[in-house]
Amino acid sequence: MATYQVNRGVGKPVEFFGLRAQYVIYFVFLVLLVLIFSFILSILLNAIGALLTGIISFLLAVCSCFKLNNKYGEHGLMQLMASRNVVRHISVTKRIYQIVEDRDEKI
Repeated sequence: MATYQVNRGVGKPVEFFGLRAQYVIYFVFLVLLVLIFSFILSILLNAIGALLTGIISFLLAVCSCFKLNNKYGEHGLMQLMASRNVVRHISVTKRIYQIVEDRDEKI
């Protein structure tokens, strides 16, 4: 009979060097953006200027990803973006008798 090794990481979020969940995707996109940006700058500028700009922008991207990860956690950034779409208050512009009349007509 075959024996199988149990995967104990089932249900856990993806983690890459401490970055969790969606921050891994943000990190990959930022690194690709920095590489493309550095390549374009290497064509337009000299190699040293493009290299320094690429290194600085890469470090800023890494620091910003880790800062967001530490500040908001695994699901906190998604919750922050979702909370901005929640309605704060409901305003009714009809008068009360108009609401009552509309309700009576529907019944």
